[in-house]
Amino acid sequence: MCNVEIEHLRHVFFECSFAMSCWQHVNLLYDTNEMYEANVWLLHKLETGSQSEITQVCSVLYGIWFWRNKQVWEGKVVTGKVAVECCSKMVQDWKEARARGVTEKIVHKSQMSCNLRKWTTPAAGEYKVNVDASWFQGAESFSIGMVMRNHRGSFVEGRTVVLYQEVDALEAEVLGIREALSWVKSMDGRKVTVESDSLVAVNAINGQNKFLLEVGHIIDHCRLLLQSLSGVSVKFVRKQANEVAHGLAKMPCSVNCFVIFTSPPTHLVEICNIDAS
Repeated sequence: MCNVEIEHLRHVFFECSFAMSCWQHVNLLYDTNEMYEANVWLLHKLETGSQSEITQVCSVLYGIWFWRNKQVWEGKVVTGKVAVECCSKMVQDWKEARARGVTEKIVHKSQMSCNLRKWTTPAAGEYKVNVDASWFQGAESFSIGMVMRNHRGSFVEGRTVVLYQEVDALEAEVLGIREALSWVKSMDGRKVTVESDSLVAVNAINGQNKFLLEVGHIIDHCRLLLQSLSGVSVKFVRKQANEVAHGLAKMPCSVNCFVIFTSPPTHLVEICNIDAS
């Protein structure tokens, strides 16, 4: 840039008059006599320097190289002060943008977590069916609880089913989702979100992988039901957002029974009101 010496790394970044003015502006002066190779010096500085010094060094080096290219290729010339101030502003803008991004991610993650932990009403005109299975290892039967609510959070209908069948936990949850989808299919084209607190079951049904386990054929059936239903989806929620369905699954009921509730059982009224609030 100074057209005095042949360009090499040490000269361009430290000994050129333009480079020296940049370093002086940030009050960083280095003895180039101790700097045998600029790249080796920089690596050492990155390992031993403080965070603030490293940030300043990198900012100045970038500014020198950026404005060196501007002069060579576009004929634009600026003072060391302008070059450094431009780079300092870029660093500050980057820090602020990164801080905003991190904050937004934290807020978004928090909102997502809250949405998963508390039951939320569906969109206007749509419905939600929450489903849960109650299962005990070694038991010869298991129960399924299902509840349908509208966009106001109002209890539309609940169901408890007890099936005489020995299953594992995943199979019980997948069978519960299948029962919920079959129930939805019996309705007249309603837009419904089926929610379950079994992440494995939900991911399996929404995925494309072929399951060779015993539940594979049930998952395939759930997928076929989903494909035949327009405006219906299966989503995961945490147990805290699935308490009404869980309560229905725990209702006392004889084997192979099927109970329909047109209003919430007494012990679930408070939970329904909290969910709707």
